Amino acid sequence: MFLRLYAGIIAALILALYSFITLGDGYMRRTEASIFLNDGRFFFKQYLEEYENPDSLYKELITSNKQKFYIFDLSLEKSTVEAFSCDECEFLYEIDSSPVYLKDGQLYVTVFPLPDSGQLFVFSENRDFFSPEVEWYQHTENLFLMGLVLFVCLSLSLPVYILLRKLQGQIKTLQHTQVEFGQGKLQVRAQTNIPEPVASLARSFNDMASDIETRVRQSQIFAHAIPHEIRTPLSRIQLASDLARLNARKEEQPLFDDIDGYIDDVNGLASDIITLYRLAPENNPQELLNRESVDIERFFHKRLAAMAPEKGRFNSALADSKRALFDRTLARLVIDNLVKNADKYAVEQVWVNLSDNGEQWQIDVEDDGPGIPEDKYDEIFYAFFRLDKSRTASTGGFGLGLAIAGSAAGLQSWMIDVSDSQYGGARFTVSIPKPV
Repeated sequence: MFLRLYAGIIAALILALYSFITLGDGYMRRTEASIFLNDGRFFFKQYLEEYENPDSLYKELITSNKQKFYIFDLSLEKSTVEAFSCDECEFLYEIDSSPVYLKDGQLYVTVFPLPDSGQLFVFSENRDFFSPEVEWYQHTENLFLMGLVLFVCLSLSLPVYILLRKLQGQIKTLQHTQVEFGQGKLQVRAQTNIPEPVASLARSFNDMASDIETRVRQSQIFAHAIPHEIRTPLSRIQLASDLARLNARKEEQPLFDDIDGYIDDVNGLASDIITLYRLAPENNPQELLNRESVDIERFFHKRLAAMAPEKGRFNSALADSKRALFDRTLARLVIDNLVKNADKYAVEQVWVNLSDNGEQWQIDVEDDGPGIPEDKYDEIFYAFFRLDKSRTASTGGFGLGLAIAGSAAGLQSWMIDVSDSQYGGARFTVSIPKPV
């Protein structure tokens, strides 16, 4: 930030100086030309007044038509103002009917017609005396301008540094607060007793944080309370159903089996909601995660054996045993829900492959089912989200499995990517960071 600001200030000063010199050059040159012309008129008037005086200061000019007078050259030429020509001269202005020329890019020349003589009084600056040849870095004006720019830059640097350093500290503090809030510490707030405009930004952040915290707290209370409230009447329904089953006829027993299945579904929903609630980042500080060094290949072999998916097949491309650092419970939630999801929608086969891509371990869970539209890749990890047509309520479940898998993966900094499988269905790729 400091480097960009200082570079911008210096660039702006240089541009302003260049613009001033460029735009002011014409004005300064015309001013110099006017002063030069006034000097010329003074000498021309004095020459006319002393022309008849034998002791005139201009005797040399009268006798030889040329004279050097201090920093000026005077001469007489037979010509008219319109026909006057000067080697290496450039016409600049006509000021009060008097022409002004520029010779060799730096010396002024003007002419005045002598009355009733057909001659011109030529008045010009003397190069030898007035414009010594010096290098650009030895020119006093150039040195003054460079010193002025350097002085202004140094004068601005200290106050700008102090102000920006303070501003940068305030922004870093606000950024740190935002990071903490994003990590689940919903109670943190930014300091507002700071100068504007950061104070306005901090107040806006606090308003947003308060609103989000209120909504999150309400959803947490809802998610935590509803499953428990549901289970009490479910237990009563289960008890009533069991009692009614005792006196039911044989042909009515399937109806009671359906009731038991519905109760199990609602119990499963309640369990999934509680699990999803417990996986919220604010309920799982990173320092409380139970990370262990685990043989990754053995872990997944045992996990798949315990799940026993109907259509599953596990492959490993690891050359030997590898150990990863993760929380076993969260890892089980990721793998179990991904494999169950694939097993549910697969037509004939589910493939689970473990490999090492160099920077991280990779788990691919694929199926040969109907697949997932690309525009739904992100939405499938939302709670209660269900795909239309290809994946409907006929497959069972409530749309919480992938939400649980995504939340459990996020807590461990695992990444889950979705793509099309080579077998025609969906492919879920889990990337597990290697220990540093």
